[in-house]
Amino acid sequence: MREYTRYRSLYCAVCKSLGRQFGQLPRLSVSYEAAFLALFFLSFREDEKEARDEACIANPLIKHPVAAPDPLIDFASLVTAALVYGKGQDDLEDCQWFRALPQLALFRRAADKLRKEAPGLVDEIELALHELRAFERMELSLCQERETADSNPANESGTALSEQVRKRAETAAAYSGRVLGAVMSETARHAEMPGEELAKLQGIFQIMGTALGEWIYFADALDDAKKDAAKGRFNPFMGLSAEARLALAEQLMREREETLDAHAALLPYYKDAAIVQNVICEGLPRERARLVAKTRDFIEA
Repeated sequence: MREYTRYRSLYCAVCKSLGRQFGQLPRLSVSYEAAFLALFFLSFREDEKEARDEACIANPLIKHPVAAPDPLIDFASLVTAALVYGKGQDDLEDCQWFRALPQLALFRRAADKLRKEAPGLVDEIELALHELRAFERMELSLCQERETADSNPANESGTALSEQVRKRAETAAAYSGRVLGAVMSETARHAEMPGEELAKLQGIFQIMGTALGEWIYFADALDDAKKDAAKGRFNPFMGLSAEARLALAEQLMREREETLDAHAALLPYYKDAAIVQNVICEGLPRERARLVAKTRDFIEA
């Protein structure tokens, strides 16, 4: 319960930070991912102000602990809000107007503010997302050309096709990995860590961010595979049977979980190590198992 209260206090602090920086409606974007980003880097700080009991706009009659305002929490909120804006740009390119336009309108200020505070990070995110979209369009076009020429990759040997799809999936996921790797690296600079310690750990943060970004990409791709196929959209696992897609996605996600677990164990936590380990060692495998079970239900239906 103590760990749950701690995590919730940071979730609420991120929500309040979004309100202070961008107004009330952007608070709807609050996420456990943003809370985890703040908690992860606060765990390397020995001193931190105590949480305060506060009411919430969603539940004004009951007070509960909220982590004290902190520049690191503000930066984690800013980054996640700016990423919502980036997602809106992506949705706009996919002609998903009803999703894209509200995101672009609500989170433009966040994107502009992040560009002022961390222009290098914004440039890296925009470049990675641009290259990802170009790669996805190219691969989708190639697959459609093969189908038109009646040289369906399903006629290839199972092993060759699986390796081809694995390479395509890992290439696509690497762009997503670059985004979160850059986010983790930049957030570390706001964590008030001593220069020598930051220099030693920067590589680990980059690797963990990259692995987590790739894990998220594979999870989304597995979850969206059936919908993408129905709408003729790119999916890194296209061309595989449902069973082969499930097996490959699960393997790729397991590999990233192992990378995260191995590198998280190397970090010098002052506090909250159990929560970080819980998210990485239990939360991600549990979510993977949920997606696998959901996909298997679709296959068997």
